[in-house]
Amino acid sequence: MLEQNDLLAYARKLHQRFCVVDSLSYTWGPFRAMDLPEALENELDRLSQSGGPIEEKIDEGILAYLVADQEFRKAYEEAWQEAAVDGISVTVGSVAENSAFALKTLIKDVALWNRLFDTFPFLQRAVRARSIEEAKGLGRRAVIFNTQNSSFLGGSLDPLELVYNLGVRIVQLTYNSMNLVGTGCTERVDAGLSHFGRQVVRELNKLNVLIDLSHCSRQTIFDTLEITTAPVALTHVSCNAVCPHARAKSDEEIKAVAESGGYIGILCVPAFVSSESRKSLRHVVDHIDHVVDLVGVDHVGIGTDWGARYPKAVAQKLNEESLAFGFRREHKLDWCETLEGFRSWLDWLNITAELIRRGYTEEEVGKIIGGNFLRLLKNVLGG
Repeated sequence: MLEQNDLLAYARKLHQRFCVVDSLSYTWGPFRAMDLPEALENELDRLSQSGGPIEEKIDEGILAYLVADQEFRKAYEEAWQEAAVDGISVTVGSVAENSAFALKTLIKDVALWNRLFDTFPFLQRAVRARSIEEAKGLGRRAVIFNTQNSSFLGGSLDPLELVYNLGVRIVQLTYNSMNLVGTGCTERVDAGLSHFGRQVVRELNKLNVLIDLSHCSRQTIFDTLEITTAPVALTHVSCNAVCPHARAKSDEEIKAVAESGGYIGILCVPAFVSSESRKSLRHVVDHIDHVVDLVGVDHVGIGTDWGARYPKAVAQKLNEESLAFGFRREHKLDWCETLEGFRSWLDWLNITAELIRRGYTEEEVGKIIGGNFLRLLKNVLGG
């Protein structure tokens, strides 16, 4: 059995060999996962006591420091190297139900990323699978935009073309609650897709946009699978059979997505992967093992959805704000919680090391850490 340092060295070699893609990086890569300068931590602490959503203020504060502070810019580039991830899918736009606010925030987030692309030449926007592969070949990091709610549509298909032209290539239909498109996974009732939602699915198919069902209800998932002409994704989920949770997916849902040619990305959110008091990375890989046993190694990947590092006051403010987005206290989402072995997104290599430790072959590891998601993107987005 290899020691941990040897496992990490082996994992890094595999990251060099294979294209590594995180199918849902809540942290925006290392952007929200780095150790923050003390002055910025103090500023975020102060902002957490003021009104309005804290997340937008966090991102603006970090961006300002990245642009202005040479040492922080250097640390940001080194953080990408430490994680050794080639491509990430990041959420632009709000998960809130107010459609006008969601569309405005989406545009604002894209503008923020454009500033990052201008500041860091090694970052590259991706709109298809080959964009990520090309970026790796050039030693760059690729970023593909997703939305985690379709409420920005406001009951009309018209904004889809705008959002597509802004670079969004993955759209999640619902975020926990019910919207005009369909029902989310934490809603009181499960009404599935609406008539408008069926139109949205067909339009996303026409645009060659990947449909994400991670936060959708069971019926919304099966309604979508009934009419979609393209494979779909669960970019960041856990398995209900391993750890029961409203955000987890049943074996039936996982099988149905896989049978469509789709993809299941396993997340690293502590409350979703284990009910034990001491949660660790091994619990995450337990979920990967379960999907492999259920549908094979060709449909599973990693969408971390965790690993930000925030001051405690900020994390507690995020806990309060999460209650407005369809999470309830019984879901036990706690932004102060960490996973042993995954202190932050920068510990991404530890996931690969654990896969190696469990006996997955190099080719199987390559599929899990990015190959399967890339294949799906090629099938849906083209190229």
